[in-house]
Amino acid sequence: MGNEKTQKEASKVESLTSLSAFKELVAERLKFRFRLQGKLMEIEYERLSPEKQAEINKVYDWHVGDMRLQSHEVFPPKKGDTHDLGDAEYLRALKQKEIEARALALYEAVPLFRGEGERLTDRKEIVAHIQSLGTDALLTALHSKIVIGDVELADMANFTTGAEQDS
Repeated sequence: MGNEKTQKEASKVESLTSLSAFKELVAERLKFRFRLQGKLMEIEYERLSPEKQAEINKVYDWHVGDMRLQSHEVFPPKKGDTHDLGDAEYLRALKQKEIEARALALYEAVPLFRGEGERLTDRKEIVAHIQSLGTDALLTALHSKIVIGDVELADMANFTTGAEQDS
């Protein structure tokens, strides 16, 4: 069964042969599908550039591993020799930074959310604008799709590690 899937995928593989073709593929708009009030809906979004993602990660970083320092703008208070990561005020401020970063990412990635007029540049205005557009669950789901992305590793066919050759 797994081998059939790999063979079908292999027959559909497209080779990227130029840098311009790669850039064109990366620049394509993607579609986020969701169900709202029983209706299947779709919103186009764009990938965030590495520069824009790094800028947003300074506000709140979802990819920090075990360290748990999630914002470069909010720090927990010291409690003796350590930091109090459970401090209520710190946790509230951290949640606000998460909302700000989500809003910045959504504003940057979803053309529909930017609207037709002049682009907003003030962080507070962007956050207020995005927060007014939908439910927390919908904004979180769309943001997760943007942050996690659409890239997945394909199963590799006829791949050996070299260990089989040594025996």
